[in-house]
Amino acid sequence: MLVFNGSVAGETTSEALERLPSALQYGADLVIVELGGNDMLSGTDPRTVYYNLDNIIRVCKADAIYPTLAKTHGIPLYPFFLQGVFGHPRLM
Repeated sequence: MLVFNGSVAGETTSEALERLPSALQYGADLVIVELGGNDMLSGTDPRTVYYNLDNIIRVCKADAIYPTLAKTHGIPLYPFFLQGVFGHPRLM
């Protein structure tokens, strides 16, 4: 099982939602969402926190569609086509 600690001290749900795609690039097998306290401390509208957490969960669940489809259809899955290339400006 792959474990990646993507926590950032003081982060709000809005910031976590923005950063989520880059955090998911590591292909974690499990995502622990422990957010909301900083939103509460800063007085963020609970509807905004709800929206952000709902979207974080949706993004995390959507990230699992590819392994699920590969397994369902019995086909191989290459997790990240640009592995070793992405993030290197000279190669992009």
